[in-house]
Amino acid sequence: MQRNYIAIAAALLLGTMPAAAQVVLPNPNVVGHMSVSQQAGAQPTLGTCTSGAIVSGSSDMAGGVTSNASTSCAVVFGTPFNAAPWCTVSAGVGTAAVAGFSLTALSTTGFTLTSTSGNIVAFQWLCLARAGG
Repeated sequence: MQRNYIAIAAALLLGTMPAAAQVVLPNPNVVGHMSVSQQAGAQPTLGTCTSGAIVSGSSDMAGGVTSNASTSCAVVFGTPFNAAPWCTVSAGVGTAAVAGFSLTALSTTGFTLTSTSGNIVAFQWLCLARAGG
């Protein structure tokens, strides 16, 4: 019964994602976990980052960047959202936290992080579509 509630809640929350994204509930290997897959050719890419790489398995909804060496870094969504999504970004696991980095731009096509106190070495994001996509 709990699986049905999770599936219904996720469908309501994520049902307006871009057509290129596919939500799979629950993960067949771990009951109760939500997973996201994105069609081939529609992966997010780095924009204005000096260096770094998108973490394998990243999608427009959730992902990460490693080995960045700049104070500003942009991520470009593989498939634009219909409206700017709700996004949160945090320091990557196992990296020295950089004080003062923030999400300085957010649009249907991606987002930009900027730091006032040093390079943004690694970060991860979670973006959810607003009503209407």
